[in-house]
Amino acid sequence: MEISQIDLLFLFIYSLATGAVLGVVYDAVRILRALVFSEDERYLTVELPLVKRTAYSRAEKGLPRVAVEIFVAVGDFVFLITCAIAVILVAYVKNMGRMRWIIPVGASVGFIAYYYTVGKLIMKISGLAAFLIRAGLVYLYSLAEFPVRLVISGVKNRKKKSKENKKGENDGA
Repeated sequence: MEISQIDLLFLFIYSLATGAVLGVVYDAVRILRALVFSEDERYLTVELPLVKRTAYSRAEKGLPRVAVEIFVAVGDFVFLITCAIAVILVAYVKNMGRMRWIIPVGASVGFIAYYYTVGKLIMKISGLAAFLIRAGLVYLYSLAEFPVRLVISGVKNRKKKSKENKKGENDGA
């Protein structure tokens, strides 16, 4: 089946766009890594105001290297499968299911272009973004925890008062 040069150009442009979108997906994977395992030492020990906690717990700082490598490998594998599906979908939707070399090459060029331009900028701020997201989650957890602590302290105070009242009644009798 023949394909016109303009159709090949559009196929290449779709492939470039697919590669750029895959770059965004890969940045999401890398930001997820930063959320789980902070690689930036500046944010590990920052104590959050009001809640007197850090955004990263002490247990995360001492995770075994194997656990980190497994997490990274799983994320990379899922990303690889996503890339394969994306390239196959471009071939299916835009080229009637026929794979042409221009599709994976275009996707690779789009990914590399994104990775070394916008992706670099995104990753420079991702450490701060991950810290802010984790700090927000710590504040939300503390906000949700506050009423529970209030109820528990009220129950403890009530038990304490009832014990004091019973003790006073026993002493007075």
